[in-house]
Amino acid sequence: MKRSLFITMLCLMGNTFACVSNSCPARAHNAEVCGMTAEGEDLAFDVKKKPRPSNNDVNMPHAPIVIPRASLENHTLHFITPCTGLTLQLVQDDEVCYETVITSDYLEIPSSFTGVYELQILRGDYVFFAEVDL
Repeated sequence: MKRSLFITMLCLMGNTFACVSNSCPARAHNAEVCGMTAEGEDLAFDVKKKPRPSNNDVNMPHAPIVIPRASLENHTLHFITPCTGLTLQLVQDDEVCYETVITSDYLEIPSSFTGVYELQILRGDYVFFAEVDL
């Protein structure tokens, strides 16, 4: 009895998360699920942890790190995974040249920035970074 109820619940949950092409919202974080592709060049982010003094009283989280997904077309960043509220930085020669808080699924980098930069997204103790050529 419990097993069949469990299987039924799994089937219902699967139908809830299915994406029907006519009802698929054009939201960035649903793009991959609905089979849409983001425009522009996909960025491959690496991750590094900010140095932090050791403290034996602090418990470190055991959840996996979710690496952001984004694409870049000209000076427009399109965030495939939600990044609202995180900080974005453009770094060149270990100097922060531009910094802003991400407020939507799209971010327009000022056209005055040209050349190769390290694009960083800061989330807590983690820095997600990718090299971009603007």
